[in-house]
Amino acid sequence: EGHLFEELRQELGPRFVTSGQLESFKEGAPGLVGGMVVRLQHPAAAAYFVTLEDEEGLIPLILWESVYHQYAGVLRETFVLAAGKVSRKEGTVNIVVERLGTVADFRARKGQRFQGPGADEFQRPRPYFR
Repeated sequence: EGHLFEELRQELGPRFVTSGQLESFKEGAPGLVGGMVVRLQHPAAAAYFVTLEDEEGLIPLILWESVYHQYAGVLRETFVLAAGKVSRKEGTVNIVVERLGTVADFRARKGQRFQGPGADEFQRPRPYFR
């Protein structure tokens, strides 16, 4: 029996990478990921730490406070999609999140260009949430 997120993978397409594929990304590379929210931590720091789980493993996300407050509602969803940049620290690959979205957001914008802050960075190879 597969992971729940596996059913969405085909719909999202190849722009959204798996936790396994993320391992090969270089520091600072843009990344689009998605998964089930399995952990949210906010230690005494200026960041929130979210862990997504996809069909291949775990994806650690880092959200600065301003980003967290902008997207806190999204994190209540079962599945979350994230756009950000890869950060490689102490042997761990994280995504420093710039934007979050829901699967419903993705479906509503399908066939349309995603209009959001920094959207131009994520037009490789196609626009985010298209």
